[in-house]
Amino acid sequence: MGDSRDWERFWGWEMATVATRAPKRELAPDWREALADAVRRFAVRTWGVATVLLSIAAAVALATHNPTDPSLSTAAGGPPTNWMGSIGAYFSDALLLLFGIGSALFVPVTAMAGLRIATVSTVALVTVAAVVSFGGFGTVILNGFNANFYRPPIATGTICCVLLALLLDLMLIGLGRLVMPWTRRRVAS
Repeated sequence: MGDSRDWERFWGWEMATVATRAPKRELAPDWREALADAVRRFAVRTWGVATVLLSIAAAVALATHNPTDPSLSTAAGGPPTNWMGSIGAYFSDALLLLFGIGSALFVPVTAMAGLRIATVSTVALVTVAAVVSFGGFGTVILNGFNANFYRPPIATGTICCVLLALLLDLMLIGLGRLVMPWTRRRVAS
């Protein structure tokens, strides 16, 4: 380490100069549309996750419902015994007043709907992730666009994304039929 270049390498000064000489990657001219589309898909996925969380909260509120909790139909003075607190007591009481014991059937239906929304929109969001170099089927589509709109990679990537979303959705539909047996259609004999 007698040379001054060795000291520069030791302190990292040479790496900083190499990084400043690296070519900067320009953003695509349509980055605003891609960003808006990514935000929209993120909002859809967030809505699906929120639906699942809401159905879990409803399940806990209904499972721990106590008729003596302060709620719409009971004027009790003590603290609620519902695990979700006062909000859970009021929510479970409102569901039971409006729909009766059948309100418990809303929970798995809502959970499966939210799970399906979150899953399919995640597949779509991962496809858009190719714009920021995260790979996936979106990279295949993007490579087709970069090669003067060469159609086979665009079609292959698009078909693979759609098939993956359909496969995951069909798996969730099958899971939903296992969890919710009342949704099965009866075959007339």
